[in-house]
Amino acid sequence: MTTASTDQKFIYIPADDLKRDKHLGSGGFGDVYRGTWVSRRFQVAIKVFRVTDFEIEQQQKEIMREISAMYCIRFEHVLNVFGACAEPGYHALVVEYMPLGSLNDILKNDDIELSWLDRWSIVNQMTKGINHLHQLKPSPIIHRDIKSHNFLMKWGPQNDNNRFIVKVGDFGLAKFRSDTNSQPTSVGLVGTLLWMAPELFDSESKHTKASDVYALGMCFWEVATRCIPYEGMNMPSALLHVHLGHRLEVPSDVPEDFKEIIRAAWAHDPEERPTCFLLLEMIDTGMTPLLSSNSSTANYRWPHPISGSRHSITFSTDRLNTSSSMSKTDKSDEERVTTIKKYAALASIKFCDQELQDSDMEVIGNELSINSMCKELVLKNNEITPDGVQPLSEALSRNSTLKVLNLSGNPLKMKGAACLGSALCRNSVLVDLRLDSTRMGDEGARKIADMLRANHTLVYVGLNHNQITRVGIDFLSIALEINNNLQSIDISSNEAGVDGAKSLGKMLLHNRNLCKLYVDRNEIGDVGFMSIFDGLKKNATLFKLSVGNNNITDRTLDTIISLLKISGTLTTINLRGNKLSQVAQNKIQQAADLRKTCNVLFRNK
Repeated sequence: MTTASTDQKFIYIPADDLKRDKHLGSGGFGDVYRGTWVSRRFQVAIKVFRVTDFEIEQQQKEIMREISAMYCIRFEHVLNVFGACAEPGYHALVVEYMPLGSLNDILKNDDIELSWLDRWSIVNQMTKGINHLHQLKPSPIIHRDIKSHNFLMKWGPQNDNNRFIVKVGDFGLAKFRSDTNSQPTSVGLVGTLLWMAPELFDSESKHTKASDVYALGMCFWEVATRCIPYEGMNMPSALLHVHLGHRLEVPSDVPEDFKEIIRAAWAHDPEERPTCFLLLEMIDTGMTPLLSSNSSTANYRWPHPISGSRHSITFSTDRLNTSSSMSKTDKSDEERVTTIKKYAALASIKFCDQELQDSDMEVIGNELSINSMCKELVLKNNEITPDGVQPLSEALSRNSTLKVLNLSGNPLKMKGAACLGSALCRNSVLVDLRLDSTRMGDEGARKIADMLRANHTLVYVGLNHNQITRVGIDFLSIALEINNNLQSIDISSNEAGVDGAKSLGKMLLHNRNLCKLYVDRNEIGDVGFMSIFDGLKKNATLFKLSVGNNNITDRTLDTIISLLKISGTLTTINLRGNKLSQVAQNKIQQAADLRKTCNVLFRNK
């Protein structure tokens, strides 16, 4: 076909107007080249179709209609289609050239280092691209073949938080793909198997927005690990693994917010997966603490496996490879100081599970005082006591760059919390503070509450698993009534009880900034949940409430349904691990479906 029909809306580009410069790869459609659109003096990517795809006239017409639809889409995170060549024996699609190649290429390239902000930015742009396709009116586009190979990348502006620009490609032609590795002929499904949602294994199933979201979740896992899904497993074993509801292991050093978007997206039940729109809200919350840190220059590499197959593996980092590398028995004090100083010069310092002690904190504190680059300090699961917190706190008073501090898993107790709290009253930079499992108790919570009254920069505070009772929750709630900056707080796995929940409900009546509240495993029960509901009646900011494993029963059914009706902001309610009957869950889900913008989670997958 050489002439345009009236229903085809793309530019026809003659074959002699296209110059192929370099072969970039082969795929389900044919071969891809870097080339030049000669008459425009413009660099492009040229996708040359296999001739067999055009041997059937009806197939040819359908492909041309799809190209027309793709050509009409213009969005910053969707690959631009410039036109097509359709001449006897030669059919090609001409699209925007992305110099860095695919996301898959980036993840395999050890020379390209990725910071946390890079990672959040990448998944944010990926999701924006798919969300745009899903939102198109009157005919949304289901991608059908989402995987890391189909997101293309180039460098972003130097003065922008997005170090990379990400665009989704191959979004209109997946249904015509002929690659035998990409679809099982017995069921005629589109999409590479390892990224395919479990419901698509059914021969009667169809691709949906939810199946696209599942594949996004797999891509999120790739970004988090830089590994190949199910590498080392044969295909039947991998598919059975997915079909039974199992998922790939998410490494422990992946931030909780990032784990959350992975697990939400690849939920086994399609109805439990968030929409792309809801995913974007979750991603936005995860990015917030890092947006002002400009941590894209963080000088460290992503975790890579050191042994075993990549789907179930122990991870190390290029900072300190294993805990033995910092063992007291293996290194002299002088060597330990040298090692700490070497890594403390980076933008992101991560010494987790290294048996670091109080004396090491003096060295880190000194380096923190003079380091003008450090934006993230993670010291999880060491042996730091209140004595070790002192030099860190003094450094925080002087440091003007640190955005993220994670001391979880250290025995800081009340005195350590008090020392940190005092320093953060004067600090105007830190946005993310994680003090999970630090044994602070109620008095420690009180010191953190005192700090929250004075601090105006913290966006996230994690106080998970700290033996905080309703007394400590009272202190925190009163502080949050007047704090106008904190957006997210996690007080899960404490002992709030009914009275603590009442304090939280009162706080929600007055707070005007909190977006996410985690109160899982706090024994609040039905009465406590109803108290939180009372606070949400007039709250206009909270969009995520997590109350999993709290012995909530069917007595709260009407309350939950009312919450879905009256709250204009809630987009996620986590009710996992409670005692709601299936009948109650169905009624709640129906109410959520009517609301359309709220995702209710009931059970773990």
